[in-house]
Order: sequence, then structure tokens, then C-alpha cells
Amino acid sequence: MRSLLLKEMLAGLALVLGGCGGLEVAEEPNPNIGDAAPAQEQYCVVEAVAVEPGEEPPSELPPAKLDCFVSFAEAITFATNGLVQLPPDATPDEFTPEPPSAPDVTPTQHVIAIEYEHRGCRGRTLIITSRTTCAQGDIGRPSLSPAWNDVISSARTYEGCRNSYHYEHVNYRGAVVNANCGTSACCNIGDAMNDRTSSIRWTR
Repeated sequence: MRSLLLKEMLAGLALVLGGCGGLEVAEEPNPNIGDAAPAQEQYCVVEAVAVEPGEEPPSELPPAKLDCFVSFAEAITFATNGLVQLPPDATPDEFTPEPPSAPDVTPTQHVIAIEYEHRGCRGRTLIITSRTTCAQGDIGRPSLSPAWNDVISSARTYEGCRNSYHYEHVNYRGAVVNANCGTSACCNIGDAMNDRTSSIRWTR
């Protein structure tokens, strides 16, 4: 009797589980489906500072604060305090530091150089800004952020900064190369200092 009752109970349970397609199994999440990865912020901006003639490098390095953006157009708009507006898909090759169209507008921040990750002015960019130009005096960046230390392979200069001294160590120390290919021309750093820059100084 007990054996028969047990069989009937098992049969009923089988009907419940299998009658409507069986047990529902929760689907495991597909790792290939979901939100797209965010676009990489590869266009960065950092401010340089005026260097007085004969001035000693700072004993305490100022922080190299980076502001990075997904597009070059966004980075240039930020770097020039909104004075230069480029199309959303603009590339660094299209940038020229044109004066503002309004004669009564004075730039408060200048783009004096663009440093590049790869030779031939390609790859990620580091836009260098300054409140002064090389016509007003030397400009320096005594240190770079970890993201850009020992990374630079080529550069362009603007605003009369004809000389661009790339130093091996912070505070303008160690081996140095002058990337002076002319204003706005692409200049490779060269094999000796490729991916070795830790500080930069610009002069006219």
C-alpha cells in the first residue's frame, strides 16, 4: 500500500514538473551583451607656467593636473576657454591658433604646443596651455603626469615658441633635445629621447 502511494506521489510530481515544459532555468547573463564600453578620453590638456630668466626650477613640483576628453574638438574648446570651436570630428592636424574674430576679445589662455604619443604627430595628444606666449618669455612644464611621463614621441609648437626643449628628468634635468622644426610643423623627438620626456621648456 505504501509502495503504491509513493509511486502515485512521484508520478504526480513528474506531471507537475514536466506538464508545462519542465522546470524553468534562469538564463545566465551573456557577457557579450550589455552597455558599450565608454569611449577613451585620449585628448588631454595641461597648463604650463611662465619661467623668468635665471629662475631656478621649483623645489616642489606643481601637480600636473590633466583634463581629458573624448574628442579633440572638446579638448581645444576647453584649452582656449571656448574661443576656438572646431567641428566635432576635427583632428589635431586641423588646428591653427587663429586670433578671435572679435577684435575686443583677448585670449586668456593660449595653446603653445601639442605633444603626441607617436612619431609623425599621431596617437594620443597632450595640449599645452599657458596664460602667456613665448613672445612674452620662456614657458615651462617642470613635470608631467604619470599618464604622459616617458610617452612623448613628437610635438608641434605655436604662439612663437620656436624652441621646445624635452628633458629626460623632471625640473629640466638630464639629457635634452630641442624639437625645433618651426612653428606648427610636426617634429619627431628622435631616437635618443623617444619616450623619455619628463619635463619641457619652450622659448622663442
